[in-house]
Amino acid sequence: MIRVISSPFTFILKFLFPAVWIAVGLYGLLVRLVHQQFDGGFFFICLWLAVSLLIFGLGLFPLKKVSLGDDALLVSNFIREVDIPLSEIEQVEAVGFGWFHWTMPRIIIKLKSYSLFGKRIQLRPGYYFKDVIDDLNKAVERKGFSFIGGRA
Repeated sequence: MIRVISSPFTFILKFLFPAVWIAVGLYGLLVRLVHQQFDGGFFFICLWLAVSLLIFGLGLFPLKKVSLGDDALLVSNFIREVDIPLSEIEQVEAVGFGWFHWTMPRIIIKLKSYSLFGKRIQLRPGYYFKDVIDDLNKAVERKGFSFIGGRA
């Protein structure tokens, strides 16, 4: 049985939210350019766009849709999908699950060898993150080893 373990909002977080956010910034920049207002607001918008792109590039663009099967993870970037055997998983790290609840928790799956999406698969598990960690742990234990770790 295959179960999606990443958040149902992954597509929105990865594509829609950054597109709207950047479009608003570009609109503000365009208005400043048309009126030739190269004051503090112009430079603030440029800085805002640069920081936004950095945050999105590090935190949201690497997100993947991940499904857990009996013997493999099905990983998708919404264009391509690849099967990764559970035996290829080196480590699973739960990040952002500390008392800082304002951060969005994520799970980083580190692989033994490179896949189509690299050696690190990032996903946002949503509000049911404890179930996701338990499901990953049970699937790996069925294969004979355990590696679930974490940091806050």
